[in-house]
Amino acid sequence: MNITHPTLSTYTIPLPLPAGRTASLVHISDLHTDHYGDCSDEAAALIRAQQPDALVCTGDMLDCRRDHTGRFFFRLLDRLPDTPVIISPGNHEQRIELSRGLAAFDAECRARGIIQLKNRDAWCRVGGVDIHFYGYLQPFYTF
Repeated sequence: MNITHPTLSTYTIPLPLPAGRTASLVHISDLHTDHYGDCSDEAAALIRAQQPDALVCTGDMLDCRRDHTGRFFFRLLDRLPDTPVIISPGNHEQRIELSRGLAAFDAECRARGIIQLKNRDAWCRVGGVDIHFYGYLQPFYTF
């Protein structure tokens, strides 16, 4: 399948937040790179329209065959307002870490204040409420 345009699905998920409080999270996964074309402007417009309190990214912001640096991911973030970003790596990040390391990507994430969850948890203030996030790094096996 060749996807050339980002898609958006909207879900309402009940969270145990204080009365009258809401939080808008945008979930991003499987960017892989700009292999499908540079749709970062289009994706950023979709995300901005949601007015998110935080971005939650669950894996494959990189692509082990094409993009080891996260250039497409960071280009997308550059087009968004300053919003907390929480990322949990996927199998592509694991492959890159095993083969050549993620030092540059990790350093850029730290410089941007991105919360990386690799088998750990973290609290993040989202919409004026502290939310506890967990990131599970699935065991990765090579054959």
